Amino acid sequence: MPNKITRRSKYKAASSSANYEKNQAGFFTGFGQEQLDQDLDPRLRVAFRKSSNKDATTRIKASEEILGILEDKESDLSGTITAMLKAWPRYYSKSVSDPEPRVRSQAHNVTLRVLQLSGKQSAPYLKSIMPPRK
Repeated sequence: MPNKITRRSKYKAASSSANYEKNQAGFFTGFGQEQLDQDLDPRLRVAFRKSSNKDATTRIKASEEILGILEDKESDLSGTITAMLKAWPRYYSKSVSDPEPRVRSQAHNVTLRVLQLSGKQSAPYLKSIMPPRK
């Protein structure tokens, strides 16, 4: 009889693709960022990711990029503005409470520009954009 010692692991090995499939099967995948950001222009998606960065300078530049994109696309903004109205409140609420004053100022500038471009279309989203009053 051969003396074979088998080692047992406490943890079950799982591949990353198995975890991906589990997440795609309806399990928790985050806070809906993927769903909201699919409608956005790819340049806006990149700028939003930059606005989540730790560095204040990067967040300021991201806001400037967002403003630049909104200024560039004046002719074809219907879909972009609607997607922006859905996605912006999440980023705006984080930026407003930032300790860096320039980040807060840029967040207000982006919000102002989005509201100017959207006009009456922004009415259903105003509650989620504006922070609650204390």
